[in-house]
Amino acid sequence: MLVDIIESKAFKLVLIVFLVFIALRYLAKLLPNFVKDAKTTLSQNQAGTTGNQVTLTNGTGQTADLNGLAEAYWSAMDGWGTDEQALYDLADKTRVPLFRQVADRYKSLKQEDLLSRIEDELMGDEFRTFQTRVGLL
Repeated sequence: MLVDIIESKAFKLVLIVFLVFIALRYLAKLLPNFVKDAKTTLSQNQAGTTGNQVTLTNGTGQTADLNGLAEAYWSAMDGWGTDEQALYDLADKTRVPLFRQVADRYKSLKQEDLLSRIEDELMGDEFRTFQTRVGLL
């Protein structure tokens, strides 16, 4: 009886429809990331290097690359696992108010809030340590 069901055209049709449905759901999850990455690349290409540098207001005359710092934050959280030490090192380099400028640039490049993303990546005390090192606490 089971063999008759498996060999029936209706079963094969239902199986094909199910597999197509699963494939479409998978593609639907990938598509927003693809579109977001394409928009980010387009905006970076249009922006060129204008506005990437900011002069630090600490009187030293140093400059910081906002795009580079935003990408460094993203790299520390991209893929499997989070590089907590890289986030702490970046926090030491990007204390307030520079962190707020980097967060604004990150949001324009990645379409997500940097501090919220960091909070998602770090657990409790780790996030408080990050906030302290960046100067938010």
